Amino acid sequence: MNDLDTLSMLLSALYTMMSSLAFFWFMDAFAVRRYSGAAFAAYWAAVSALNMIAIPLFHEPQLAHIVSNLLLFILAAWFLYPSLRKRYTVLLTIIFYIASYALDFSTAALFSALLGIDLPSFHQTVVPVIVRGMILHTLILCLCGAIKRISWPVKYKQLHWESVVLTLLFPLSSLVVLLALFQTAFRKEYQGWPLVFCTLFLAVANFALLFLLNRLEKSEQTRQKQLAQEQMLQLQGKNIDALCAAYSQQRKLTHDYHYTLSTLHGLLKAKEWSAAQSFLESVENNQTAHSPLVNSRHPILDTVLNQKAHEAQNYGIDIHIEVNDLSQLALDPVDISTMFANLLDNAIEACAAYPGEKRLVVRVVLEEVLFFSIQNTCNPVTIQNNCIATTKPNPHLHGFGLENVKMILKKYHGEFSMKYENDSFLFVGEIANTPLS
Repeated sequence: MNDLDTLSMLLSALYTMMSSLAFFWFMDAFAVRRYSGAAFAAYWAAVSALNMIAIPLFHEPQLAHIVSNLLLFILAAWFLYPSLRKRYTVLLTIIFYIASYALDFSTAALFSALLGIDLPSFHQTVVPVIVRGMILHTLILCLCGAIKRISWPVKYKQLHWESVVLTLLFPLSSLVVLLALFQTAFRKEYQGWPLVFCTLFLAVANFALLFLLNRLEKSEQTRQKQLAQEQMLQLQGKNIDALCAAYSQQRKLTHDYHYTLSTLHGLLKAKEWSAAQSFLESVENNQTAHSPLVNSRHPILDTVLNQKAHEAQNYGIDIHIEVNDLSQLALDPVDISTMFANLLDNAIEACAAYPGEKRLVVRVVLEEVLFFSIQNTCNPVTIQNNCIATTKPNPHLHGFGLENVKMILKKYHGEFSMKYENDSFLFVGEIANTPLS
């Protein structure tokens, strides 16, 4: 091995390590890394070594070489950034790689144009190739470092599959164009500044695609927040209607109170003992049917729990509610009613769809913290990342009930967990009994 071969190997190793580091800096802008410090350095070195091993297998930057690099970066990112969904990891990796490849090609075309030679001749030079390589990889590092420092407001969690697929069309088509330009340039059929501008435009356009994704994500988040707010308004409207119905019922009972006493007095005065007993039993049955099932001394929460309990009974659900004295609950009544109404709506809906025995057990206990659990029979569900996949048509228009619950729990720094086992779904939560300042 001569000195030139040794220099080429060292530069190849340096460029590979710089490219891997640039990729990880790029991904840092969108997700939290699994490792940092020495552990990350070891992982970076391992990925660079694997990339170096793959280089001798491909003597030209053909499609097989590109695919192998892409797969290596995708697998490395899947492991290093577990919080980022795999579909977005693939999308971001392709955007990075195609943009980097376009910059690679554009800088080579730029140097060949400045020197007035074709690309094959340029690649036979030594000093210009080394200078171009150092400038290229330093430029990519600086660009990815700048992207890393940007405080991205979104993390690409709301976009749907159709958005991802449509977005992928541009970088993939860019790859096809770059390969066609590369083959054309190396056949000496097309040279000069137009080649520089064409490839540079593709590089800039692929990086600019990130800002388009950013806008799409913002738009999707705004739309989902609006739908969630609409649901909350509907829920509050239902609570208001329930309060009005309870108030009307109370007024009716108060209105009938004097009539009941007068009738009972008349029966007793006439010594109609049997009729008086039947009348009392009728009044008692009617009162039991309309009496509240829950009395926690928290009027707002009692209204929600009683309303949902009667709804559950109408669906033939065997419901059991356990509460203690909640009069000292310091949390915002609107948040509390919204949270429990959403949880109970979900539980009742799941119970109603279950073909077997329908059971719903609710426990709300206030001690040092507010602890609550809701357990209901339901059909099998899949829980992933604290989310439940909806089976309704147009799933992006549903699922806001649980999201509203999680939003309220996050607001109060509460904790929760979900579990499905043996036809039973359990939601458990805990919130410190401290009002927001």
